[in-house]
Amino acid sequence: MSKQISPMSFQVLSLLHAEGADMPAPPPHPHCVALSREVAKGFAHEGLRAVRPYVLLERWRDNPLATAFSAEYPECAGARSSVTDDFFEGREDDAPCVVPLADVFGPTASDDTLAGMLAREWLGTWLEAAWCEARQRLAAQHFGAVIFSCESTREVARHLGILGFQTPPQTSRARLFRYQDPRVMQRVWPLLTPWQRKLWMGPVLQWWSLTQPWEAWDANEEEQNAQFCTKSPQWFKAVAPVAHSLNPDAERSQRRLFDEGQWTVAHTAPIGNRVWRRYADAAIDIAEQPEGSVVSALLSEGSALGLEGKNLEDFVWCSTQSKYFSLDRKSIPWHSPRWAPVLARVLSVLQNEPDASFGGVFHEIAQPFEKVIE
Repeated sequence: MSKQISPMSFQVLSLLHAEGADMPAPPPHPHCVALSREVAKGFAHEGLRAVRPYVLLERWRDNPLATAFSAEYPECAGARSSVTDDFFEGREDDAPCVVPLADVFGPTASDDTLAGMLAREWLGTWLEAAWCEARQRLAAQHFGAVIFSCESTREVARHLGILGFQTPPQTSRARLFRYQDPRVMQRVWPLLTPWQRKLWMGPVLQWWSLTQPWEAWDANEEEQNAQFCTKSPQWFKAVAPVAHSLNPDAERSQRRLFDEGQWTVAHTAPIGNRVWRRYADAAIDIAEQPEGSVVSALLSEGSALGLEGKNLEDFVWCSTQSKYFSLDRKSIPWHSPRWAPVLARVLSVLQNEPDASFGGVFHEIAQPFEKVIE
């Protein structure tokens, strides 16, 4: 993912602590204020224990959202816990971090006091900036989620440290897992079993992230973002399963949480979005772009063939070119008698010629019959 911070995000965040401005800062978008109201209701009780919301940030250092916290709510910033492990030893501010929200963000304060109303609007503006980043799809995102727990920041951070150091299937060497990236989380969460979801959540009761785009990409979307006139932001809400109703899975542990298919899906979100980016760059109407379910299926199919990176991207891109299949289909039927030999030939060339690309080889083979109706 790119580590650039969008100009729009800086512009929105600067409103959080602007001083001496000639014009008053505009209020946050109503939909984002509504999101912050939902967070306020998260201050609740689970039996005799208080449930509190925490903000999960990508990192603390060079994070404009962290700067906003320090300026407006230093008590929250001071109570944060970094999610540290051997990888981040000695540079805790580069690790993901958990920041508690103060009581002023709760429903009573938000409804009855000026400080509560200002906190709700501050959070709404903050979420507006995060939504602008989310709509860019391939840009860095500084906001991970709002998570709700009865445990302390330290305990939540301790659990996330375990979640973030995963051993992939069929390997023995652990790797960093980017649980804090909502694009990763939202791709893999629907595929998890209840037991896997329990292991993911640990002491976390609910995990809310801004719903990430997984659909056709409008060529004018970036301009629309600047005006904030595109689709309304929503929460993607993951809820921990009820513990007493679960069947334990001996094959899954906190350090080995995923099977091979789930691990692959968790890491292909950038590739899918790069395919849609190609459609947007070509100014192809969204009605002619592949749906999210089609891209998901092709990413799984291509990964099963051993394709990775740019070759996997090319596989999805080539598979969805409508000139190669009839209108009753949504992608090339690779297992059909006509297309199976083509795929086998492309894969053979890739295996024998390391510098070859799926897209280049495919178009050389497919060019003589650019209008095939299957």
